[in-house]
Amino acid sequence: MQFSISKAFSRSSFFLYAHVLISGASCQIFLTGIKQGTLPIYLTRVFTGLLAPSGNVLE
Repeated sequence: MQFSISKAFSRSSFFLYAHVLISGASCQIFLTGIKQGTLPIYLTRVFTGLLAPSGNVLE
């Protein structure tokens, strides 16, 4: 029982860490997108990713 709890905890902390990394990367891409004018393309990719997490639905 305790093993599965610690396993789930390490998994959730990994996802949290990955989420922080992705958020930081998106902020960077967002800011450079504003500077370079490629923001609409980036937003389209983000919304496509949100609507189709598997990546196969909209392709």
